[in-house]
Amino acid sequence: IRIDLYSNIDYESQQKSRGKAGAKKTAATTAKITADPLEGKAPLTVSFDSSESFDDHGITDREWSLGDNTTASGVPSLDHLYRDPGEYVATLTVFDEADLSNSQSLVIKVLENKL
Repeated sequence: IRIDLYSNIDYESQQKSRGKAGAKKTAATTAKITADPLEGKAPLTVSFDSSESFDDHGITDREWSLGDNTTASGVPSLDHLYRDPGEYVATLTVFDEADLSNSQSLVIKVLENKL
């Protein structure tokens, strides 16, 4: 199984503010996303988890984009059903109390289910 991870590398882009005036930088806000399974036949239910995400003052919000026009927010983990074959880029963005954010993405591969 090949795992493709995409993550922001540039510190400034990782620590961007969603527009709050006076937002100060703190220790790195870090998104950590895991998914199980990463690959399988359609329909495929994938369990996502963000419990390893961290910030020195705590994570205040999470936003999920699951690659098939499905989004969710506020939850540390979720299950999602991918009905159609394809490659989906799932992205987690976490925010801290200063509204600084960080994102991490991974690829979910849904294979055709030939009966």
